[in-house]
Amino acid sequence: MTGDITIPTGETLVIEAGTVVTIAPACNLWAEGDIDVRGTDDDPVWFRARDDTPWGGIIHDRAGQYHHTFFVSGGGDGTQVFG
Repeated sequence: MTGDITIPTGETLVIEAGTVVTIAPACNLWAEGDIDVRGTDDDPVWFRARDDTPWGGIIHDRAGQYHHTFFVSGGGDGTQVFG
């Protein structure tokens, strides 16, 4: 992911088990729609920085579904409050 991405209202982003989402510095995923992350014990999903510079975060309009998901090096967009 090299820039901000928006999931539109009424749409669902499905991320399958074993996926590694590599994100550029300060990039955000805006979820106006739904996120369904389908990691498993054996094949978790990873959201991680492309390099050593933190990526932004995931901003939800409503709750997402995250199963067996790891987030590494997020929170790098100083214009947003995460947590």
